[in-house]
Amino acid sequence: MRSGVSEGVPQAMVEAAMMGGLVDGMPFILDDDGAYDLDLNRFFRACPTMGVRSMHSVKAYARDILTWLRFLKERRGGKTMWQAGREDVAALSCGAPALGDSALHLGRVLEPQYRGS
Repeated sequence: MRSGVSEGVPQAMVEAAMMGGLVDGMPFILDDDGAYDLDLNRFFRACPTMGVRSMHSVKAYARDILTWLRFLKERRGGKTMWQAGREDVAALSCGAPALGDSALHLGRVLEPQYRGS
């Protein structure tokens, strides 16, 4: 890692993230193809204006959202967070079987479909 930027990340991606308002130390989430979702990541930039002052709290939100995205991808038919509904929230919270799979064990580490920083 050099100056807050992961080695191997294309410079164009770094520049696009910075233009989108990303600041040093702010978490962000990239989707499967490495795209930066402005709408999703806007939430992290807005956290301080909503009273979330600690970067540790913002990073905890990012980890929770990342878990949600992985759950939707792996256990709810590849839905995006924008397609998710109440039934998906219920399936995550109760660990109910999803799409014919065995029950989700919330302690299990899901396959890394999204990358966070």
